[in-house]
Amino acid sequence: AFPASDHLIDRQQESFADAFHRILCDRIEPQLPTDQPVILIDYPSAIPSTAKKDGLWSQRWELYLGGMEIANCYTEADSSQTAQLCAQESLELEAMGRAGQTDKGFAKKIASMPPCSGNAIGIDRLLMCICAEKHIEGVIFFPPHANLGE
Repeated sequence: AFPASDHLIDRQQESFADAFHRILCDRIEPQLPTDQPVILIDYPSAIPSTAKKDGLWSQRWELYLGGMEIANCYTEADSSQTAQLCAQESLELEAMGRAGQTDKGFAKKIASMPPCSGNAIGIDRLLMCICAEKHIEGVIFFPPHANLGE
């Protein structure tokens, strides 16, 4: 529960997706149990992703271990939904001056694929849970080093 005076969505220039992610990270994730696995389901379909849309919701779920997101899983959207998402993402990146960072041929590449699902797993985060490591630096085998550029 949040205090009644706590305004969760009062930022004028914030998109729905940004507000959703901010609230998820700042308010929901810190409240998740750390002594058992947790699965969050039913993400809003208004959040851009390649997950298949099912009305107001996306067919997407995330796995948390120790209060930390480990995996992001979803039913892959059909090629027309993916093409629309890729086009939207390209326009947003171009508007931010970051053109060229989107694989514009992605939708064509997956057009012939059968229905499938996807999963993105954070191997470093999973290792943190397995090794009871509190800091990600403890499981990164080749951490960035300040003197590498010299």
